[in-house]
Amino acid sequence: MTAAPKVIAPRESAPVSTSMTTGGLPDELLNEQVRRLRLCAAVATGLWAFGLVMDAFVRPGTVGSPFLVSTLVIEAVAIAGSGLLFGYLRFTTHAPRIQAQAGLVFMVLNAMGVGLLNTWARPLTDDALNELSWNTIVILVGAMLIPGTPKQMLVAALLSASMDPLGIGVAALRGREVPTALHTLILFLPSYACALAAVVPVTILPRLGGKLRHARELGSYHLEQLLGRGGMGEVWLGRHRLLA
Repeated sequence: MTAAPKVIAPRESAPVSTSMTTGGLPDELLNEQVRRLRLCAAVATGLWAFGLVMDAFVRPGTVGSPFLVSTLVIEAVAIAGSGLLFGYLRFTTHAPRIQAQAGLVFMVLNAMGVGLLNTWARPLTDDALNELSWNTIVILVGAMLIPGTPKQMLVAALLSASMDPLGIGVAALRGREVPTALHTLILFLPSYACALAAVVPVTILPRLGGKLRHARELGSYHLEQLLGRGGMGEVWLGRHRLLA
């Protein structure tokens, strides 16, 4: 009796999306980034709300900090903006590429809110100016969570880093005593350093996405029948290598 042929056939798998979007990311990876951006918007809403409670009630009632209406207005607007972004990302039917661009705008607007707090709502004392701006955190977190091309991220990060110096410039136009332009640049060099570093994650991620796409497009194989048995055991064909 003739033995039945032993056939190795390609495994049927779900079709792989080959469309590429922001920064060369596969759609699956970009969708995951957008979900993280939505979580980031929710966290930002909570942090701005926490700051408003601290500035409106806790600090004035415990350490005697002044009650500044301008601070509360800035924080309330930031809460509304973060909440709107969360709602947009939660319910929109727009393409992930559009949602990613909204994330870049969100990063710049958050940096603007921080810059206004640092230079408009609060006194421009030496101690306050010598503190590291929270915009460094805004830029680095945005670089890790917001999808985009390296060029888009660099532009958004530089704009975010410039919000504090721009606030100093506006304060000068209002007649307040401010540092010189050179001193201001030196004070906020860490923000610009973070802006340059923000390009690194969005440069590496598309490369990883390309490798993931290539690995998935290679396909995989399985045995329709056992190849055989011998002294070394059974022979199986794995996804990308033979296991004996």
